Amino acid sequence: MEVSQNYKDTIKPLFERLENAKKEGMLWRDFPNKEQEIYAPLLQAFKKEVLRIDENKENKVPQKMVEYLLGKYDFYKAILLEREQKTKLEAYHFNNTLNRSVKNKPKKIIPLSKLPTRMIYFDFKPKSFNTLELVLNEGWSFSLRIHNASSRVEPSLKFDIKLLSIPVSVAVFIVGF
Repeated sequence: MEVSQNYKDTIKPLFERLENAKKEGMLWRDFPNKEQEIYAPLLQAFKKEVLRIDENKENKVPQKMVEYLLGKYDFYKAILLEREQKTKLEAYHFNNTLNRSVKNKPKKIIPLSKLPTRMIYFDFKPKSFNTLELVLNEGWSFSLRIHNASSRVEPSLKFDIKLLSIPVSVAVFIVGF
């Protein structure tokens, strides 16, 4: 799936402005109104393009977003709960590759995690110019914060992605230590 010419035309002047600021040796702290003048228009264009692509349901945007953000391979996520002296294990099991046994039956059956099929909400976080919130069905939600990774202005921005909620279909195990 390709991005539209309209998207390219919308973001091009923003990145040209960043390129010019880079040539001047400008620092981000000296860039006036970067949130309103760069981040918000870029995120607005990104949001509009994602929603445009999602209009064709055959593109499976919600499912592909989760696969892109989390990876397409099954995995376990271990989270240390230090105060409780426990470890939380989350099983992201999309492709039936977890919990395989060589000789015996597995001790626990891990259900498949459900991928989303619909976008419920995709808009700016309230009172924010640099963060979009993405809410999908099946219980998935993400925060996408755009930011710069350098103190110097450059035409390269990053997304900080946070998983805000997971579906009940993601198996969670808590074990003490």
